[in-house]
Amino acid sequence: MSSSDDTTDDERIQSPCYPKIPQTKKDTRDTKTSTFYDKSKQQLKNKISVHKEKELEKANTNLMEINKETHNNLIIDNCEASSDFQRYVIRKLTDIGFKISSLEEQERLLNNRFDIMLHKLDKCFLHEEILEKEIAEQSLMDNFPIDNIEDLEKFEKSLIDDAIKRKKLIVLKLLSAD
Repeated sequence: MSSSDDTTDDERIQSPCYPKIPQTKKDTRDTKTSTFYDKSKQQLKNKISVHKEKELEKANTNLMEINKETHNNLIIDNCEASSDFQRYVIRKLTDIGFKISSLEEQERLLNNRFDIMLHKLDKCFLHEEILEKEIAEQSLMDNFPIDNIEDLEKFEKSLIDDAIKRKKLIVLKLLSAD
């Protein structure tokens, strides 16, 4: 009995089996919507990038060929930045050009006014020179006849003054000629 009883007891003991992983049915709705969403998102990105490229080509004729698969956004941003910079540089250069033309016009007007003033000064100096010559001739002639040393000193002083005046007049003429 003992032997038969032993076998039956061994048979009755069962080892527990490993836990089973529950089998669940995949929900295909989520994957279908996510793939549709990913596809539509990619198409939208492509359309936006194509639209931006067309706008850039219209705005910038010097647009270089770009690699559409890699670095697309970076290259487009650089192109926009360079075209903005180019517009800024062109705007500043035209401003500088207008300022230079304005300064040239002002210089021309100032030169004309300066020439008119010099012409008037020349006329004035000519009249003064003629008057000085007449006065000098009269004053020199007033000293004649020289009767004493005082008259001789006056005559010498007037000659020295005339020489100084002539030198000053020559300097003024040289200055006005420039």
